[in-house]
Parts: sequence; structure tokens; C-alpha cells
Amino acid sequence: MGVAIGPRGPQAHDQYWQERVNFIALAVHEENASGGRVVTAPTNGAAGIIPAIPFYALNYTAAGKGADDDSRNDIAERFLLTATAVGSLCKANASISGADVGCQGEVGSASAMAAAGLTERSSVAPHARWRTPPRSRWNTISG
Repeated sequence: MGVAIGPRGPQAHDQYWQERVNFIALAVHEENASGGRVVTAPTNGAAGIIPAIPFYALNYTAAGKGADDDSRNDIAERFLLTATAVGSLCKANASISGADVGCQGEVGSASAMAAAGLTERSSVAPHARWRTPPRSRWNTISG
């Protein structure tokens, strides 16, 4: 018995985007738990967060849905570069390691990276984009 989350494909309803993002993140975690190969971004414990958000950006946002291959590659590249910059800041000024700061810090760092990558391609004003990662990390840690 599976979980129904609405129609699939190009006609999929946008109201189910959170479920789809969660399923992608969980699929990466299941692959990791089974000993499969995953990209540890930023760490193994938070490995599903970074792949799930660009999947959302490419498949459920207006920019991603109507994009050609070059534009989709640009979206993914800019997402990853922005996420990397925030991950570097987290690592330099705090930690991304669950062994150092616990699971919430590990997932908080990944959430901050994902939030920065997602807002990089949004219509949010540039000066406001850098408020998103700290808010994301705080919401994860204090939750």
C-alpha cells in the first residue's frame, strides 16, 4: 500500500510540493542507510536535504518548469555554488558535523545551505537573500 500524493507528471498539483520534497529527501536517506552511494552534502546525516531542494526548484517552480536544458543546468549550478558558499561559512564559523554540534546543527547547516540556494534564484531582493540561511538554521535548531 503506497501513499497517494496527487497526480504525477506535468499536471501535478503544486499543493503537494512539500510531500514531494520530503519523499526525495527520504529516498536519499534510504539509499544512504542501505549502504548505497550518495553525495554527502554537507554530511551523511543531512544528505537528503541538498538534493531535494534543487529537485523542487527544477520541477515545481516557474523558472524550472519552463526552462530549457541550459537554463536548468544554470539553475542547478547557481544553487550548488550558493549552497557551497553558505556551507563554507557554517564550517568556518561553527560546524557542519553532527559529531561536533549534534544532529540539529548538522541538519540546520544543510537547511541553511538549501535555503540560500533556493532564494538565489528567487525574486527576493539580494540584500534580503542573506537573511534566509540564518532564519532557516535557527528554525531547525530551535524547533
